[in-house]
Order: sequence, then C-alpha cells, then structure tokens
Amino acid sequence: MITGDHQQFATVEGGGAMAMLARRLGYAQLTEPQRFTAAWERDATLRLRAGDVTVLADYRDHGRLRGGTAEEVTEQAYRGWLADHLDGTDTVLIARTEDQARELSRRARDDLLRYGHVSADNPVRLAAGDQASAGDLIMARRNARPGPPARPDRELANRDILLVTRTTAGPAGTRVQVRRRTGRDPGTGQPAWSAPFTVPRRYLSDHATLAYATTAHAALGRTTATAHVLVDGLADRQALYVAMRRGQKANYAYCITDSSRSADIRAGSRPAPELQRARRLNREHHGLPAPQSLPGDAPPPAADPVAVLAGILTRDGSQLTATDTLERELSRADHLAVLGGIWDDLTRRAQHARYARALRDALPAELAEQALNDPACTWLWRTLREAEAAGLDGDQVLRRAVAECSMAGARDVARVLDARLRRILDGTQPQPPGPWSARVPDVGSADLNRYLRELAEAMDDRTRRLGEHTAQTQPPWALDALGPLPADPAGRAGWEHRASQIAAYRERYGHARPDDPIGPEPGKNSPEARAAWHAALAALGRAGGIDLRGCTDGELWLRRGGKARGRGGPRSDTW
Repeated sequence: MITGDHQQFATVEGGGAMAMLARRLGYAQLTEPQRFTAAWERDATLRLRAGDVTVLADYRDHGRLRGGTAEEVTEQAYRGWLADHLDGTDTVLIARTEDQARELSRRARDDLLRYGHVSADNPVRLAAGDQASAGDLIMARRNARPGPPARPDRELANRDILLVTRTTAGPAGTRVQVRRRTGRDPGTGQPAWSAPFTVPRRYLSDHATLAYATTAHAALGRTTATAHVLVDGLADRQALYVAMRRGQKANYAYCITDSSRSADIRAGSRPAPELQRARRLNREHHGLPAPQSLPGDAPPPAADPVAVLAGILTRDGSQLTATDTLERELSRADHLAVLGGIWDDLTRRAQHARYARALRDALPAELAEQALNDPACTWLWRTLREAEAAGLDGDQVLRRAVAECSMAGARDVARVLDARLRRILDGTQPQPPGPWSARVPDVGSADLNRYLRELAEAMDDRTRRLGEHTAQTQPPWALDALGPLPADPAGRAGWEHRASQIAAYRERYGHARPDDPIGPEPGKNSPEARAAWHAALAALGRAGGIDLRGCTDGELWLRRGGKARGRGGPRSDTW
C-alpha cells in the first residue's frame, strides 16, 4: 500500500509519482483531518488543498490573515512568532526563501540574547556568517555522523533541529554540546529532545544555520501548536498548503500586499525601512513610546491579502513524472505549433535563398552584395513573403520594384527596395493559403523535398482531426462562431471543415480565448500568421455591414465624425 499526499511537495528530482498513481489507479482519500483543533479549519485545509479560493474568506473571518508592506508584515509575522515562543508555545515561523528565513532567525537571536534566553558566552560560527551559543536553536543542513558520544543508531540528517546546550572553551577550541529534537511529548505537546552529544565545530561552521525561521520545504512533516507564515505572493499552491497546515491551534498568513514594482508617488524622501526599524527598536529597548508617523508616510493603496493568496492558489506547482512528461510530449508531436515551427524554418531558408538569387539577377553585383549585407534585408525578405501571401510572385514583384527607378547612388539598397515594395503592396490583403500539401516548395534536395511533403501531410491530417475534435467537444467559440452542429451529414462535414480552419489557426498561433474564435488580425510582422487569420476569417463567414478592417485609425475617426454630423448623433458601423 502506498500512502501520501500528492498535493504537497514532490520528491526532489523524481516528483510526480504520487499524482501519476492517483490519476491512473484511483485512490481512497481521508476526508477528516485530525491535526487541527478548530473544526472549521479541518474543512478549510481540504479546500485550500484543492485550490478553492472561496476558502480564503473563512481564514479572513477567523482573523488568520494580515496584510501590509513588506516591512510591516515581516515584523508582524516575526512578532507573532516571538510572542508564542516566549510564552512557551511550540510554534514555527515559515518564509518562502532561505534568505528570508535567515534574516528572521537573526532577528530572533538578537532578541533572545537581549531577553537572556540565549547565552552570549563562547559563541560559535555557523554557515552564512551566523553565530550560536548555549540556548540557540540550530538546523543541520547535511547528513553526517557527528562522532562519539552521539547516539550510535542515529546520524545527523539534513533539517535536524538541534538545541545548543553548552559551548565550552578549552585548549583545543570550543566544544559544542547539543540535543536533537525527536518530536513532541504526547502529554504536554512540548518538543522532546534526545540525550546530549557533541558536534564538531567544523560541521557547524559549514553545514548549520539558525533554526528560528524556516522554509515550507524544511517544515514539511512538522506539527506545532501555531504557525506564522510570511507570504510574498511568489509561492505556488503546494507551498501555501504545506505552510498553512503546520499548526494545530492556529495558522496565520502575513501577506505582502504592496508591489516592489509599483511607483511610490508620495512627495519627499523617507528613511530606509531598515533605519526606521532600528530607531523603533531602540526606542522600545529604552522604554520610549513609538514615534509618531509624519504626514505623507502612509503607503500607497495596496492589494487585499485575499487577492494575494488567491493568486497563489491559482498557481499550480505540481510536477510531472518522466513517464507523464514523455507521454505529454508524444501527444504534442503533431501539434501545429511544433510542426509549424519546423515548416517555417525549412521553407524560409528556401525562400530567402530564392530571394537572394532574384536580387542578384535584378541588380548589378556591387549593389546586390550591398543589399545582402545590410541587416535591413531581413525586412525586405519579410515584405516579399507578404507579397507571396497575397498571391503575387515574389520574384516578379522584386524586379518591378528594381525597375521603378534607377538604383544608382542609393546608399541603402535594401531599404529603398523595401519602401518601393510597400507602395506596390499597399491595399493588398493576404489570400487563404489552402492546404499545406499544396504549398510544398522545391528546396533543391530530394530528401528535404520528401520530408516537407510528409510534414505537410501530417499538418493537413492534424487540421482535419482538429475539425473532428471541435465537432465532438463543441467549445463555446465554435458554437458562437459557427452555430449548432448540423444533423445532416453534408452540413456536418461543412461545419467540421470550417471549424478545422479556425482551430488550426488557434493551435498554430496560440490563440486560446474560449469566447473569441480568432482574435484581432495579426500585424504585418508575420505574413504567414495574417494569411492563416484571413483563412480562419473566411471560414467564419463574412460579417454583415461595412467592412472596416482595412481602415486606419484616422479613417475610422473620420467616418465616425461624418456619421455624427449627417445623422445628428454617433453611430456604430457594423463589422
């Protein structure tokens, strides 16, 4: 029997197995969490696990959510944890990153030193520049055998929490005696500790950190009375779910609701948050009241904590197994975005080689080489592709542009030709390109020609199957654009063909809106995308009324003004 929770963190470098087994084999799920004291939180944690954003209202109504600037909520989370810790409550302070946890742990040690809970004598160095002495909680960060007199049946493991009980200075250096946390006492609920043993100083300086704050990964599997979670909005649903279920009695989320990317439009300058905190703590330590806020100190409006958490719940961080990944990639092997990228790469190489030959034939050698060495030649090729998408012969259009006027003395040959081509193509529209198998170019290689023919056949087959799939599933965009699926075979076949053109465009160019079949017309930077869009538009059927698609913004405003003057009021033209 395999037991576990596939909505928690996955195994490092081998995740997704539990989720794959649950999807393929089914599962029996325990529906009554036993960890939590409050009945409402038992149900809430299951809804949080499923990504139900409506559960956030329950957490808010029970006073479990806090919000504010990064400095405010960081201080709130830390002080909430510190109050529980000094009260003797088994509690945990959780941050998203190691850096955040390290900063919170340093704050904790500074206060515990001042309160006398940690000794200032004979401190030892930890990793990342931290220090620890008797009374400190530290965390092992690497599997190792600490050596005698440690328990012979238990080596130090990554994420073990150790309580420093003694640091003794001697001729051979400082000796460090610790006790390992082994769980919780079932009677009192307080942490249980092993017998004392000695840890080498070298291990501590290389592989140990302060353990007052931790990350959700390190807290996985741990049960405490309360949990205080610092939320910066960048985690995923799995991390939030793990963090918000550590505490039996209460789990609090402290959400950073301001964005560091938002401009601060308040007038004047303000001291750095670190300096403000140092001054406030200095006044507290001397028994002075907190300083009054100055006018204009109020931060700009921020988001709501519920909105921050809702964004996290919609972010799925689950992993796929190698088997799932392989199957997904195989299922996408004939996806039009994949095949279309291969097609574009091969055909554009052939097009550009053909355009270069035509340019050398139409121009003197010196001018042709100047144009081919100009980076603007990329735009010239694109304009020629636009001409061919409109049904014109690219070589003929290029010769026509060269013949318009002498090129003698031209400094930017490619730019001049591109400008002439644009004048020639003004007002032209792309033509529906037809099936892929009718567009296979001759690239000068028998093998490549055969490969392109096979590729075109695969893309045509994919397009056909997209029409069949659309008829079976009838998504909202298809029903809105094409109407109900006809019952007669001939009508159904026509409906499927039109749907295949639209679905092919959506898949090829990543248009995924369920309420809009094809979206706005693509820009001229991709002639092929514009041609595919026009093919999909033709499949939709011509809209009634005046066709305004080719009008500029100025022409549209002129039409609108004319209608308003002629009829006494504004009027919307039909598209």
